[in-house]
Amino acid sequence: MGDGCTVSKVEDVSEMPDKKPEKKLEKKIEKKPSGKKPSFIKKLLGGLQRVFVLSFKNMAAELKKVSWPNRKDLTNYSIVVISFMLLMAVLIGLLDLGTSSLLRIFINKG
Repeated sequence: MGDGCTVSKVEDVSEMPDKKPEKKLEKKIEKKPSGKKPSFIKKLLGGLQRVFVLSFKNMAAELKKVSWPNRKDLTNYSIVVISFMLLMAVLIGLLDLGTSSLLRIFINKG
């Protein structure tokens, strides 16, 4: 190496001022109390609680992704829905009036 750099191997960790010796990471093992196991009801309620919390978190995340209509689109959609409902109400009313009239005719003749 002709650039004047020298490489020396450090054998002892104490000779390296910037690095500290690594400590072994110990895993802590959580032990359950040696008493009774949790009851079926407690397990069930804990599971249901997790399901509901997760469901509401997912729901909130999905609602953030929704592209909400602007005021003009919302007005147009509302007019279309209300018009359709009124048309269907008139149609069902006429069908009801027609069938009740036919039933009256058949009952009076019989």
